[in-house]
Amino acid sequence: MFLITSLEIGGTEKIVVSLAKNLDKSRYNIFVCSICPLSALADELRGINGVHLFTLNIKIKKLFITAIPKLFVMLKQYKINILQSFLFIDNILGSVVGRLAGTPIVILGQRGTIMSVNEDMEKHNIRFYIQCAVSRFSDLIVANSNYYKKYLCKHNIHHSKIQIIYNGVNIHKSDSPIGAETGIKKNNSIILGIVSRLIPQKGHKYLFKALALLGKDYLNKIVLLIIGDGVYRSYLEKLSEGLSISEKVVFLGERNDVDSLLDVIDIVILTSVYGEGTPNAILEAMAKGKPVIATRVGGIPEIVIDGETGILVEPRNPTALANAILLLLRDGNLRRNMGTAAKERISNNFTLTKMINNYEAIYTSLLKKKYGQL
Repeated sequence: MFLITSLEIGGTEKIVVSLAKNLDKSRYNIFVCSICPLSALADELRGINGVHLFTLNIKIKKLFITAIPKLFVMLKQYKINILQSFLFIDNILGSVVGRLAGTPIVILGQRGTIMSVNEDMEKHNIRFYIQCAVSRFSDLIVANSNYYKKYLCKHNIHHSKIQIIYNGVNIHKSDSPIGAETGIKKNNSIILGIVSRLIPQKGHKYLFKALALLGKDYLNKIVLLIIGDGVYRSYLEKLSEGLSISEKVVFLGERNDVDSLLDVIDIVILTSVYGEGTPNAILEAMAKGKPVIATRVGGIPEIVIDGETGILVEPRNPTALANAILLLLRDGNLRRNMGTAAKERISNNFTLTKMINNYEAIYTSLLKKKYGQL
């Protein structure tokens, strides 16, 4: 069973959907349980043979503790062998209830989303220490980057209990005609794009400040697509106006055609200030042959090779970000070469097939350890 806080659109939630869709149905009977009411991504799982979709129907996340009896009954009723969770709330619920229910194998996830803004704040990051405490109830923790494996080891979780499995993406998606069904026309502009929720953690404001540093000549050559939505949108709209860049910024909101939009985009940017493991937005862009400008946080340097598949900059540094953008704006050959190298790196290291195989391998290993030869 995959236990997830919600099936709203997000990177981790998409990984859960990919696992449910692509695991070997001849070996695994798959249950996907959302703590909150079913939402957007649930539709992708409906009607798939071998996938059973449930919700604990908890409408307020802070009240997730009330889901304990519901999950307990479900684990018992369906005789779940493996319970896997991914994020803070579902990790807490899954680890405790999984052990109370006698579920043979409990797997937790560490995906970077609860990490401190900086290491000086670690003592205040209560959520992280709670997760470390409940990890004793698990058989394995899956981290999606080496950065976070090291972070967990630093906090007294033995390395043998942590397995790294990088996110993987489908490299066989077909390219769409430029602008098809997206409403975006390239004209002669170089299109920049950022795909992420509009929350402070993602650092959009530093990108906006970087654009304001480009100068009028270069600013006139670009369009920035903001793909995603969130609580920060109103602030960012006002900021773009205050920086006099609003005419160059297009807020697209949540989209279900991100794959097609990536065909339109020339340079993909991610400006997170913390809390990234192996972000799908970068993987998907690189798989499309796009050069990436990203911040040097979390597991991002494990994906993007600075100067080869993209450019890495320090977080919260609009000047460095502006310089990276200018470098790629000025050199079309560099953009193309980085894009080619990016696509090859994903094909060799971060495919959906490789991710699925790695998860199936840990399931097999844990089942053999628990039950003997399968």
